[in-house]
Amino acid sequence: MSNPPPTSPNAATQATVNAHVGRRTTAQPVAIVAEDHADCRRGLEMILCKLGFQVITAGNGHDALDLYARHGRPDVLITDLSMPGMNGEELVETMRDIEPDVPIVAISGADDANWRLFTAQLAGAVTVLRKPFTLDDVQDAVITALSGGPL
Repeated sequence: MSNPPPTSPNAATQATVNAHVGRRTTAQPVAIVAEDHADCRRGLEMILCKLGFQVITAGNGHDALDLYARHGRPDVLITDLSMPGMNGEELVETMRDIEPDVPIVAISGADDANWRLFTAQLAGAVTVLRKPFTLDDVQDAVITALSGGPL
């Protein structure tokens, strides 16, 4: 069963994102997406662009940290947990060490996703998404992460 195609976020969602990232000095909020599957990475990029983010993508945790070093603190980090090299759990822990307040959304579609998502929250992810997800799921997770809940 495939997910419906993404639709544009409503005005309330856009206003919520804008309110939470209003502290930035740049015109557009920034999201770093770390995901090793190209199709999923492109899907997240499309959704986040519709939410008004400038999206910078990486295929693993090491590349995501390189992007952080080049571009600075993102408004939100979205990371898959199962990636080659530095996985998402290691990325969450590392980002917490260098940027304790960056909002992080962890995603997983692995067979042990519930356990991985739980451990990601323990490591510092603000909220989690289980694959497959919809546009609304991503919007809700980003807004939750930006507002600092549920943890």
